[in-house]
Amino acid sequence: MTHDRYRSRKPEPSENHLAKPGASTHDLYDVDYTYGSPEPSDPALTRRVLTLLLPSEY
Repeated sequence: MTHDRYRSRKPEPSENHLAKPGASTHDLYDVDYTYGSPEPSDPALTRRVLTLLLPSEY
């Protein structure tokens, strides 16, 4: 099942996660790390990226 929110655009971090110091978020990219994954549940088509926000960077 393909999710429209992941199609043809870069994933955007959740504003709720970034509002808290020390928080993290993960994004689901395609295999080229260019757009959102066409099938987030398929590991062969999805690359996961973890973004950490350190309290000192807030």
